[in-house]
Amino acid sequence: MKKIQKKFNTLPNTEYLNLWLQRLTIKTNPEIVYEGALCQLIRDTKVSTKLWNNDWLQEDIKNLIENTDLIDREELEKLSRLIAAKEVDIFHYDF
Repeated sequence: MKKIQKKFNTLPNTEYLNLWLQRLTIKTNPEIVYEGALCQLIRDTKVSTKLWNNDWLQEDIKNLIENTDLIDREELEKLSRLIAAKEVDIFHYDF
Protein backbone atom coordinates (compact mmCIF):
# COMPACT_ATOMS: atom_id res chain seq x y z
CA MET A 1 0.00 0.00 0.00
CA LYS A 2 2.85 2.36 0.77
CA LYS A 3 4.29 1.80 -2.72
CA ILE A 4 0.95 2.69 -4.30
CA GLN A 5 0.66 5.75 -2.10
CA LYS A 6 4.20 6.87 -2.94
CA LYS A 7 3.55 6.49 -6.67
CA PHE A 8 0.34 8.51 -6.61
CA ASN A 9 1.72 11.24 -4.31
CA THR A 10 3.89 12.37 -7.22
CA LEU A 11 0.82 12.96 -9.40
CA PRO A 12 -1.41 16.04 -9.22
CA ASN A 13 -5.12 15.98 -8.33
CA THR A 14 -5.20 12.65 -6.52
CA GLU A 15 -7.16 13.68 -3.43
CA TYR A 16 -10.23 11.67 -4.46
CA LEU A 17 -8.03 8.63 -5.02
CA ASN A 18 -6.44 9.18 -1.60
CA LEU A 19 -9.90 9.08 -0.03
CA TRP A 20 -10.49 5.63 -1.50
CA LEU A 21 -7.04 4.40 -0.54
CA GLN A 22 -7.67 5.63 2.98
CA ARG A 23 -10.98 3.76 3.04
CA LEU A 24 -9.16 0.62 1.94
CA THR A 25 -6.62 0.84 4.74
CA ILE A 26 -8.41 2.61 7.59
CA LYS A 27 -9.22 -0.67 9.37
CA THR A 28 -6.03 -2.57 8.57
CA ASN A 29 -3.46 0.20 8.95
CA PRO A 30 -4.93 3.46 10.26
CA GLU A 31 -1.47 4.95 10.78
CA ILE A 32 -0.93 5.57 7.06
CA VAL A 33 -1.06 9.32 6.42
CA TYR A 34 -2.77 10.44 3.22
CA GLU A 35 -2.47 13.84 1.56
CA GLY A 36 -5.41 16.21 1.33
CA ALA A 37 -7.63 18.07 3.75
CA LEU A 38 -10.46 15.52 3.60
CA CYS A 39 -8.11 12.66 4.43
CA GLN A 40 -6.65 14.70 7.30
CA LEU A 41 -10.13 15.02 8.82
CA ILE A 42 -10.14 11.28 9.50
CA ARG A 43 -6.95 11.54 11.54
CA ASP A 44 -7.47 14.97 13.09
CA THR A 45 -10.66 16.88 13.81
CA LYS A 46 -8.92 20.24 13.41
CA VAL A 47 -7.56 20.53 9.89
CA SER A 48 -5.27 23.49 9.41
CA THR A 49 -6.55 24.24 5.91
CA LYS A 50 -10.13 25.18 5.19
CA LEU A 51 -12.23 22.71 3.22
CA TRP A 52 -14.26 25.48 1.63
CA ASN A 53 -14.54 29.24 1.75
CA ASN A 54 -16.94 30.12 4.53
CA ASP A 55 -15.88 33.74 5.03
CA TRP A 56 -19.23 34.94 3.73
CA LEU A 57 -21.22 33.18 6.46
CA GLN A 58 -22.51 34.83 9.60
CA GLU A 59 -20.02 34.55 12.44
CA ASP A 60 -22.16 32.20 14.58
CA ILE A 61 -22.76 29.80 11.68
CA LYS A 62 -19.09 29.93 10.67
CA ASN A 63 -18.05 29.10 14.24
CA LEU A 64 -20.52 26.23 14.37
CA ILE A 65 -19.10 24.72 11.18
CA GLU A 66 -15.49 25.24 12.20
CA ASN A 67 -16.05 23.71 15.64
CA THR A 68 -18.09 20.68 14.57
CA ASP A 69 -16.42 17.39 13.71
CA LEU A 70 -17.53 16.55 10.18
CA ILE A 71 -16.62 12.90 10.65
CA ASP A 72 -19.07 10.63 12.43
CA ARG A 73 -16.58 8.75 14.62
CA GLU A 74 -19.16 6.12 15.60
CA GLU A 75 -19.77 5.25 11.94
CA LEU A 76 -16.02 5.14 11.36
CA GLU A 77 -15.67 2.60 14.14
CA LYS A 78 -18.47 0.49 12.62
CA LEU A 79 -16.73 0.21 9.24
CA SER A 80 -15.86 -3.29 8.16
CA ARG A 81 -12.51 -4.33 6.74
CA LEU A 82 -14.46 -5.50 3.70
CA ILE A 83 -15.96 -2.78 1.55
CA ALA A 84 -19.64 -3.46 0.94
CA ALA A 85 -21.11 -3.10 -2.53
CA LYS A 86 -23.39 -0.30 -1.36
CA GLU A 87 -20.29 1.83 -0.62
CA VAL A 88 -19.17 1.79 -4.24
CA ASP A 89 -22.31 1.12 -6.25
CA ILE A 90 -24.02 4.45 -6.92
CA PHE A 91 -27.14 2.63 -8.09
CA HIS A 92 -27.43 0.35 -5.05
CA TYR A 93 -30.88 0.35 -3.51
CA ASP A 94 -32.01 -1.18 -0.26
CA PHE A 95 -35.45 -2.69 -0.72
